[in-house]
This record gives sequence, structure tokens and C-alpha cells, in this order.
Amino acid sequence: MSTTRASSPPEAVGDAGPDPGLAMEARRLHRSLIEAVLATGSVPSVRELADRLGTTEDAIHSGQAELAIADYVALDDRGQVSCLYPFSTTPTSHVIVINGQPQYAMCSIDALGMPAMLGQALDIAAGCAVCDRPITFRVAPGTIVAATPSEAMVVARPDEAEPAFATCCPFTVFVCGQEHADQFMRRIAGTQGLPLTEALRHAEEIFGSLLTEVIPASRPRGRRWGQSRDA
Repeated sequence: MSTTRASSPPEAVGDAGPDPGLAMEARRLHRSLIEAVLATGSVPSVRELADRLGTTEDAIHSGQAELAIADYVALDDRGQVSCLYPFSTTPTSHVIVINGQPQYAMCSIDALGMPAMLGQALDIAAGCAVCDRPITFRVAPGTIVAATPSEAMVVARPDEAEPAFATCCPFTVFVCGQEHADQFMRRIAGTQGLPLTEALRHAEEIFGSLLTEVIPASRPRGRRWGQSRDA
């Protein structure tokens, strides 16, 4: 099943003035989606969301389309939520334990952003994208508490113009060290190796305020770090 988005996310406000933030009704829907995923691990149906928010199914469909345009969710070809950044609605190789239950992140950056988003230390498990060696982390807001292996790092492919689920997430991964980072970067054009501390700073810029009362009108996206490797 393919995953689509209504359109590209709005451009950054820049000189146009302060970001007014996501509209209140869309914010309520977004918060309800995240709370449901945290509680159950799955996205509620449109009918369940309508009942929970005291609105109509048409309003939920419209709200989800608005969230997709703002790049807070992606929708499949039936109009259902297929990813809710930073969460994946299907299993991935990036596993985060929240309240004793496994949750899945869309990519390594999304996984690293969850502790700051939730305000708690979390355990993350993944595998090297080159050799599949197990990689584990204990991450608290603002710090990598532990990493095994200690030389693990992130390789990322930032792209602000296209849907993240298609162009960034599949190529934003953990690797077990510099050698395999170099291999991955040679294989995938536009990717960049990041030490964990730098990757964490970037992840927290994106996701650290996702559960605050006001969030940007469009989701913050990847910026370009350092020098990329072209295939």
C-alpha cells in the first residue's frame, strides 16, 4: 500500500513574520493522535477520533489532510494515517521502550527525539544499517546516557522539499561506527554522518516541543549538516 501526502509542506515563514502556529482544531487532533499511539500503539479509527473530539468524521478527514500538508502525519492511499512523526504505525528497526511497551520510530533521528518530547529517559534498540549489529542506547533529554557500541553514530539524509517518509526516513539510520557510516554514505547519495551528540541536538530541535500547547504551522524538517557524500 502506497503512502501519500496531500502536498509539500509550507515553506518556512522566514521574513514573513512570526509563525502563527498550527490551527487549534488541527492541534487538538494531532495531540489526540499522539496520546492514542502512546496509550495503545496504534492510530484510532476516524470514528473513534470523531467521538473522542466531539466532531464529525468529515471534520477528522479534513483535519488529517491539514496535518499531512503541515507534514505532521503521512496518509496512505485510503486517507488513513500511516505515520505520525516521530512514530511509525508499523514495525521498524528503531524500537523505543515507553512505559514498558515497544514503540517504533520512523528513523534514527525520530527515535532520538522521543526522550525530549516525553521528558523522560528512554531505551532505544536498533541494528547497524550495514551489518545488522545490535545497537542500544539509553537517552535522556539533552544527553546520551549510554551507547553500545560506544562508537555508534547516525547517518542521515535531510531533505526539506519532499515527504520525509519517502526521501529521509529510509536513509536516516544508526550504524555501528565510522567505517560502516562511510560505506552507507558511499551507497546512498546525499547522506551525512553525525556523531550521536549532534544527531541528538538536531532531533530535539524537531521533536522537543511537539507536545507543547502551540506548535509550528508546519513541522520542522532536516537541515543540512557538514558535507554530504554523493554516490
